[in-house]
Amino acid sequence: MHARRGAKLGVPQRGNPPRYEVSSERPWRPNPTLEPAQAAKLYRAMEAMGTSASAVINALLARMPVDETGRPTWATGTDEQGTLLDLSTSSAA
Repeated sequence: MHARRGAKLGVPQRGNPPRYEVSSERPWRPNPTLEPAQAAKLYRAMEAMGTSASAVINALLARMPVDETGRPTWATGTDEQGTLLDLSTSSAA
């Protein structure tokens, strides 16, 4: 396995926050890094659905519940460089 460079998964890179102009209504191509188990899950979903990673991710985001601030209801808490969620409780299947 290759050594991981950069920020730990789930933690934004210092000095390099994601940027997107919401009012532009243009597609956004973020470059996420996925844990191997989640990458395999995404790949299996793509294969089973006969679609792309973008289509699966868009469908998941369309179904993601958020509160009035836009924060996902499943998020456990974060600070500027803290973890967004507890990956140990995420579903592996």
